[in-house]
Amino acid sequence: MTFTCTPDVDTLEKMSSSQSEKVAELMQKIQVTEKMVRNLKGEELSSLGTNNLEQVDRQIQLGMNRVRARKNQLVEEIQRRGNDLQKDNDELHKMMQLSEEWRYVERIVNDNVGMPSTGVASNPWQQNFQQPWQK
Repeated sequence: MTFTCTPDVDTLEKMSSSQSEKVAELMQKIQVTEKMVRNLKGEELSSLGTNNLEQVDRQIQLGMNRVRARKNQLVEEIQRRGNDLQKDNDELHKMMQLSEEWRYVERIVNDNVGMPSTGVASNPWQQNFQQPWQK
């Protein structure tokens, strides 16, 4: 990606000398930055000396270290979320099992008493988890 921004002649004529110097300085910085980006992408490396190649290598290593650190952070976060979800799932499974056991006991009691099952949440665990629109 190359950005070229060359001010037109009218704009240059209207600028003061300090503004023209500032524009020239900024354009120089853009060119240096674009060359550095090309080098980091592996382009135009044949013209670089040993010191510049080592600098590019250090910059790449620093970038890789940042990427690895971020990846590790995301992996830890995903594992933490997975553990939380597993705990929630285990808790819900226990609640479902208790609810099923309660319904089984209710069926046995109603069968022995001769009363039909009401289907109403007489189970204390079910009562705690009724939705607001069910109350």
